[in-house]
Amino acid sequence: MKFDVPKIVTSIVWLVIVLNLFLVFPSWLAMTLNILGAFLVVAHLIEYVVYREKISQKPESALVAFIMTFLYGFLYWKN
Repeated sequence: MKFDVPKIVTSIVWLVIVLNLFLVFPSWLAMTLNILGAFLVVAHLIEYVVYREKISQKPESALVAFIMTFLYGFLYWKN
């Protein structure tokens, strides 16, 4: 898998969301990150279920394909 700018930006967003669970951010930012994180988790789980057939055609194992879809969504399976 090639890391391009959108995947790097997405990785940074996930990193900040995870850091929010362990570090103290201002309340408005923490709430925003919690909502964004919840939205991304739900959206990517739905995406995996809906596009499971297409994702299963990827050369990676099922676990790797799930994790990559969970992290990068359509940026992973669209290529």
